[in-house]
Amino acid sequence: MVCVVAAVLLGAVLVSWSLSLSLTRKLAWHLRVERQLDAVMSHLQVPDPDSALPAVASALDAHDKLRAVREYRIATGASPLEAKYAVDALIRRRTGPDAS
Repeated sequence: MVCVVAAVLLGAVLVSWSLSLSLTRKLAWHLRVERQLDAVMSHLQVPDPDSALPAVASALDAHDKLRAVREYRIATGASPLEAKYAVDALIRRRTGPDAS
């Protein structure tokens, strides 16, 4: 009986480790793509679309993430989760990917 419980626990640990590794790889891939896109936009001198959101920038300058998400939702009509991801991306662009 103890062996069965140990096997189940080991299986659960391996599955959770595999999932976290997969998420880590996806996050690293996402950050790499985001950096490449920023480099292409900079090279082509394409203005940052997020610069059209002065209320969001103002909230981020004041370090008020909740207000930035709220202002982003008002300006774009995004869902709360989409707005959170967008504001997180803005913060990463401002501070670098390691500071988020």
